[in-house]
Amino acid sequence: MTATSERAPEPAAGTDPATRDGLGLAVLPAATEPVLARVAERAGEVDRAEADLWDELSALGELDLLAAPLPLAAELTHALARRCTASAFALWGHRSAIAYHETTGTPLPDGAASGVVALASGMAPAFKEEAGLGEIPLLATDSPEGAIAVSGVLPWCSNLRPGGWVVTPVRWEDGRRAVVRHRRDADGVRVKELTGLTALDATASGVLLLDQVRIPAQDVLTHDLPAFRDDVRATFLQIQTAMCLGLAGAALDAAEAGADDVAREVLAEELSAAAEDWRHLREALAAG
Repeated sequence: MTATSERAPEPAAGTDPATRDGLGLAVLPAATEPVLARVAERAGEVDRAEADLWDELSALGELDLLAAPLPLAAELTHALARRCTASAFALWGHRSAIAYHETTGTPLPDGAASGVVALASGMAPAFKEEAGLGEIPLLATDSPEGAIAVSGVLPWCSNLRPGGWVVTPVRWEDGRRAVVRHRRDADGVRVKELTGLTALDATASGVLLLDQVRIPAQDVLTHDLPAFRDDVRATFLQIQTAMCLGLAGAALDAAEAGADDVAREVLAEELSAAAEDWRHLREALAAG
């Protein structure tokens, strides 16, 4: 969401690259400021899974920001990460899954752009397989009319909220690969919730167990997994990097603010080096 008038909107909190408040990639609309304030206020409750982080993500969806262009998406993810780890993590997964649809020209499920429906990215096995770290665990078999049936266990996925959609890679025994989507609540899908996570219990993370889940042809995003990985890699990593820089910057801010005179003297070299590393990484992200 960007301004269309001649006068630019006042920047929201979290956009100043002169500090660690922002990445300098885009200016967040002023309307995000109250949403970010609520994220910060409720971060402790979200950490303890006593509040639903999706309330604020839905509010961002009402501002047309969940499917925002990449620079704004990265800036927003960074701003969330400075305030609440779990909220940024959830946005990263949702926005990545939106990118998968954009890359393949697949229309988004109804409600995904507004945040009414959550999207889950289960693509980690595709990137791990590319790196030689294992095989895609979801096995597909052909069905009539171009549909496929998928079975297997995906050991980790987040944003597994009722009513949502999941994007995953699948493989056939003959070596074919594809990227598909399915409803979180489809027949044959079970979710084993993962709890006891460090500040991430509110992310609706779990193990996906699929048993002959039918995927119609229109829900196959692509049969060209290598090209897909190449096309989405930059978006996936830029949003992830924005999240990590937000977390790291907030940690540095807290360390600098909390250090007493003795700590500042003893740790001066380490704090300076960490701050310089953060600046270099931010500049590299902006240049990319």
